[in-house]
Amino acid sequence: DGRLQGLKPNTTAVQLQTSCLMSQSDTCQCTGQKTTTHATLLPTGRFATFQVPDEIPIPQMKNEALYIILKIGAVMIVIIAGVLIYRRRKGSIALSKTRRRKTVFNEYGMEENLGVFLKAYYSDSFGKESSRPWDVVTMEELPPRLENNEGQYIKLQDVLPEAGETLFLEGPPGSGKTHLAQILVSSWTEGRTNLIDLSTLRLLVHVDCSSVEGELFQEVMSQLSLMNKTTADELRTVLTRCSEALLLLDGYREGSRTFDESLKRFLSERGGCRLLVLASPANCPTLKAACGTGRILRLETQTV
Repeated sequence: DGRLQGLKPNTTAVQLQTSCLMSQSDTCQCTGQKTTTHATLLPTGRFATFQVPDEIPIPQMKNEALYIILKIGAVMIVIIAGVLIYRRRKGSIALSKTRRRKTVFNEYGMEENLGVFLKAYYSDSFGKESSRPWDVVTMEELPPRLENNEGQYIKLQDVLPEAGETLFLEGPPGSGKTHLAQILVSSWTEGRTNLIDLSTLRLLVHVDCSSVEGELFQEVMSQLSLMNKTTADELRTVLTRCSEALLLLDGYREGSRTFDESLKRFLSERGGCRLLVLASPANCPTLKAACGTGRILRLETQTV
């Protein structure tokens, strides 16, 4: 054959009744394996010659077509994967922007809602303690003497801390610290009055420190009935990010370890939140040391 191997053909011929001759040829290689079998029907008196190749080649066009199809499929897969990755990244970026906008919206929305709620709460609670609006309080009812560190008289407007500032307002018992706190809260609740302008404040959070025991924001939540309005973490987030917020500690006295430590933590992360501490002298030395540069105002009793 074409491989230079010896073949052992076995040919038989049979005469059929239809005057045809059937010829069958079996070709075997040297190994004894049969490779081809051929049968031919021919009318008697005729002959035919045919040749069977050693190997029947596979058409190359089929292989090339398969290769082209696979190549095109691979390219399409790469393109589709690229498009999916691009859309996924684009969607992630858009989702991130949406979440940031939603977070900012929620913060401003919660801040506004909290301000509305606090004003309504203060109006109900402090309004019951006074039979007339605070904007008609006479000058004689105001704290008698407000002094700064140098002993100079100051205006009531000066008790409002700047953004991010801590201000201590000290005075002996009976000097009118709590009365001053009520004036501040009521002035903010009712809007601009002839006493003090607190219109720049979006939030005023008043804390009665006379009997605090728990953590700072838990006390705020409990005292101002905010349990069903927000959470302690959300309230902390709003105050730390708002420079138009004032935290007013009325009658603060060191001694409650839980409250004192939570207050120090808040001071370290408060951002622009303002802090006004009303206390008797020598009642908050640790807090003043922690604040360092905090201003100190003094509220003196009137002498005759």
